[in-house]
Amino acid sequence: MHHILMALILFSYIPSQEKYTMISLPETQEYFGNVEGSILSCIRGPYLQIGNPHSIIIRWRTDIDTNSRVRYGIDSTSLDQRVDSLSITTEHEVTLTGLLPNTKYYYSVETMNEILSTGYNNYFITAPLTGTKKKTRIWILGDSGTANDNAASVRDAYYNLSEDIHTDLWVMLGDNAYSNGTDAEYQSAVFNMYPNMLKKSVLWPAFGNHDGYSANSDNQTGIFYDIFTLPTNAEAGGIASGTEAYYSFDYANIHFICLNSHDIDRSVKGKMCSWLQDDLYDTNQEWVIAYWHHPAYTKGSHDSDTESQLI
Repeated sequence: MHHILMALILFSYIPSQEKYTMISLPETQEYFGNVEGSILSCIRGPYLQIGNPHSIIIRWRTDIDTNSRVRYGIDSTSLDQRVDSLSITTEHEVTLTGLLPNTKYYYSVETMNEILSTGYNNYFITAPLTGTKKKTRIWILGDSGTANDNAASVRDAYYNLSEDIHTDLWVMLGDNAYSNGTDAEYQSAVFNMYPNMLKKSVLWPAFGNHDGYSANSDNQTGIFYDIFTLPTNAEAGGIASGTEAYYSFDYANIHFICLNSHDIDRSVKGKMCSWLQDDLYDTNQEWVIAYWHHPAYTKGSHDSDTESQLI
């Protein structure tokens, strides 16, 4: 029997202007901010995407085109493995494979010649093998794209609560960047807001109506789909959805399902519903957590009895 949870939780945050730039330091040190005279800067990230027991994606953005390198290892003083990409770009995406499950890895984001982001806080812990029973810490945020004082208070409250306990994964429930989901708004509301969490825990976002002002789920174009790398082919478990607009993944003994409640056909005979039925039928996980942006019932700032999209 599955224990099914529907995540409909609302939180928010504020940015702290933070930027990484290149400098040569020992692996056990960490640095932030600008270095006088430097030319190349890491202006977004690093941030983690699509993690499973044996692989993970690391993304970051630089202010000028360059190649990509990630060095990594289980000892922060000896990053003895690396993955290089010769592609010249400002949007860097490197996949690490052959990883051990439930293992802490330290990593350094670089070019072929310079270190961009390194230190003892640059680490991730791979997912355990699917089906493993373990205590799991999940951070769930919704409508978090306000980037104001209230949002900052929620962030700080969670950081104080979690202290040194690792967050295994975190979920955004949509409206991740107000008001129009522009790239600059994502920078303020997401990347400047939680740089430490982004580099240590995989983020699994849902699509909201404010994200939809700058993106289209039918063809998966726009800012949301440019910024995030999400599973389409069951890369982290579940059934392949064939789209980043909705997807599923496994972590330990939990099966997660992320649905699109904004700009995808939500009818019973639609593709998303058909995929959902197959995905639910296929999973043997003890827990199922399904989440999306619009609540099934609300009488707050919206009314699900009168608003056509909610009905």
